[in-house]
Amino acid sequence: MSIWNELVFLLKHQFNLTKKDFLIKDDHKSNNSFWLSIVAFGFIALLLLRLSSSIFSGIRFLFETEEQWDAGLMPILETHILATTAVLVFFFLMLNGIRIVFENYFESRDVQILLTLPLSVQAIFASKFLQSFCINVVQIIPFIGTIWLGYGLAVGAGILYLPIILFVLICGGLIFTAVATILLLVIARFVPSVVMKQAITICSFAMAFIIFVGWQYFVQIAEVEITPEGILTISQNMQAYLELELPHLWMARSLMFPLAEFDVTIWESLIPLAVTAILGFLMSVFIAEKVFLTGWSKSMDVQAGSRGKFSRKNGGIFSRLINHLSLPAISPVVKKDLLLLKRTPFMWYNILIIVAMLGILAVNFPQEGQTHHPGIFNLEASLNLLLIGLFGTQAGGSVAGIAFSAEGKALWNLQTAPISKHRLYFWKLSFGLIINLAIMKIAYLIFYLIPNLTVYPWYLSLPLLFGKALVITSVILYLDIENPKFENGDKLNRIGGDNKIQGEIRSIVSVLIQLVTAAFLGLLVIIPGAFPIWWVITISLGIFVGTAVFVTRWCYLKSIDRLSNFLIG
Repeated sequence: MSIWNELVFLLKHQFNLTKKDFLIKDDHKSNNSFWLSIVAFGFIALLLLRLSSSIFSGIRFLFETEEQWDAGLMPILETHILATTAVLVFFFLMLNGIRIVFENYFESRDVQILLTLPLSVQAIFASKFLQSFCINVVQIIPFIGTIWLGYGLAVGAGILYLPIILFVLICGGLIFTAVATILLLVIARFVPSVVMKQAITICSFAMAFIIFVGWQYFVQIAEVEITPEGILTISQNMQAYLELELPHLWMARSLMFPLAEFDVTIWESLIPLAVTAILGFLMSVFIAEKVFLTGWSKSMDVQAGSRGKFSRKNGGIFSRLINHLSLPAISPVVKKDLLLLKRTPFMWYNILIIVAMLGILAVNFPQEGQTHHPGIFNLEASLNLLLIGLFGTQAGGSVAGIAFSAEGKALWNLQTAPISKHRLYFWKLSFGLIINLAIMKIAYLIFYLIPNLTVYPWYLSLPLLFGKALVITSVILYLDIENPKFENGDKLNRIGGDNKIQGEIRSIVSVLIQLVTAAFLGLLVIIPGAFPIWWVITISLGIFVGTAVFVTRWCYLKSIDRLSNFLIG
């Protein structure tokens, strides 16, 4: 069998695995949550499409109607905007794409079986490369692809602009996957798999966080005027960084190639982009032939031999603190879940980025002065409380969304233990609630300490935040218990943790449910601030308490019924 026939066979195998994982549930029924996620992503893509089209149309309208806006500046500005979005492609893939490439090569469940078959290493590697490439491209289509499509609609590019967008996305994904592959293959030859996984996860998140904070700082200190002179200044400052002969500029030129108003040739846009993508793929295949098998074998050996070493490790201060907790309310199950959270970098990153975003938002919040009105509601304090609850529950919701699935294959320990389903539910609820309340208290402290912000006193804010955290945690925990993903829990329990669980357990549907619930509860807090009348306050807070009690109890009863299928006690 030739290498091409082997590759076709392997791609069919990968397609069947993907269909089994995402389209079909364990009972051979259609996976409705997957299709709901597709619909939700489509809705988000339509919103981005409408927003980007309006922005680009507005920019062109200003240049065409306002006399003081130099029309010659418009091509420069659009070139820089498209180049910036091309840079965002690689930045977006850097957050998650490297990890996807690593897992498909060195942690895929079928590589060990495929290597025992009469198949060439090149065919096995190429199939995993194409799998990683397809996942990376699918990640950026709903976000970056819709922005470019909005630009095409704004300039009237026509239906033939779609193949150009798809071509640019494919080349961008191919270049990134090839570079990440070459880097990982070389490192895997000398670095153990566990160490490399931890380094990749932590470094990519740390770099993303630094870029995020740096960009926010730049936006805060920059004094930008939306005038022709201000836009010209921005373009001149960006020119040194965005006009280097690198793939991001070729991608921007390729998007402008079909448009008549831009003087772009195929030799400075499509050709160098395609050649770079193809050469990157061929180079990665060549290197894989030399080091893929050796690096994969070494990573498996080191990973198997490292478990004893890591299991004997006493842990750091955080681990010892949790192990020495003797409070009756902190059960061994909650302690185990907290230790699992401690070694999962993605959860820490998710919490860190949202808390930082909330802090930056609080610093830039235009309010007149910090005043506390015990028992008196006002709109500014209600809005601040809404932001604290919204951001806090988004960060802590990812923790509650893995509480039950994180058991993985260790669920049999709970099934054979004398633990009632009621007690297990409250332990898992306590785990998510502890994290949610901790994040909300940090967020409240940020707002309290920053001058010129109006906040409610702690004895009014904390009970309201507790009620919101209880409802959100109950809802997300119920979604996890109703449709657990224990195979993802097994991945999470590996040494170093696994952030892939975020995309597979907490689907976009659960995120939307979480946002809607938090927004509704926040609205009940805003109403007394907007209408500080005693009967409005009483009715609104009464609905808040009633909603919290009803939703919490409903989730409790439904979760207990579902846990009856898993537990004996």
